[in-house]
Amino acid sequence: MGQDLLNALSDRGELVRATWTPLPDGMHARWSAPDPGAALSFAATALGASEDRGAPLLVTLGAGLVTLHLPGVPQGSVRPADLDLAQQLVDDAAAAGLERSGTVASSLELALDTADADSIRPFWAALLAPVPDERTPGTSTQLSMNPENIVAPDVVDPTGQHPLLWFQETEPHPTPRQRMHVDVWLNPRDAPARIRAAVAAGGTVVDESGAPSFTVLADPEGNRACICTVAER
Repeated sequence: MGQDLLNALSDRGELVRATWTPLPDGMHARWSAPDPGAALSFAATALGASEDRGAPLLVTLGAGLVTLHLPGVPQGSVRPADLDLAQQLVDDAAAAGLERSGTVASSLELALDTADADSIRPFWAALLAPVPDERTPGTSTQLSMNPENIVAPDVVDPTGQHPLLWFQETEPHPTPRQRMHVDVWLNPRDAPARIRAAVAAGGTVVDESGAPSFTVLADPEGNRACICTVAER
């Protein structure tokens, strides 16, 4: 698929190929804006074009830059409509006086070694990418693991706040000493619900002596993560 996307971008011309960076989660492009007004105007134009073409688009503004991400539907699967939009946005950016940024577009993924991905995937989906449980209308504290978060077979945050998590198959082995873990920072009022969702998905609370500042959780294989807040720090 990756090479097919590279070829498809090349077919749209050298400028399109040079502007858009194909990554596992779709296509990314970044422009420098001469002023905040130009950045906002181009962002609005881009979102309008996205709606017209039915091609989802994520826009990030900051530090004189406009960053666009075409995730595709499903995520990472780019369609002709996405390529049409990518080409249109290159033209729109030039017309708006934006220049292609020299900074490198990139994306971050997390990979977790596991001998049994099916047993730990629900925990990580609940921890990193919960969505409102529509069966229980009300507040943001009512969350559940939802199949929308699991995309063949990775864990994807539908809000785009966290990187994709994928699972690398390994031989069964004792739980090693962990040298890196994930800290998920939340509003203090939302942390208890996230902890409950992770536990309901198969996790355990390892240490809550630091709550509400942080609570240590573990998945069924013993991999640890923390729910963190600014409270009492």
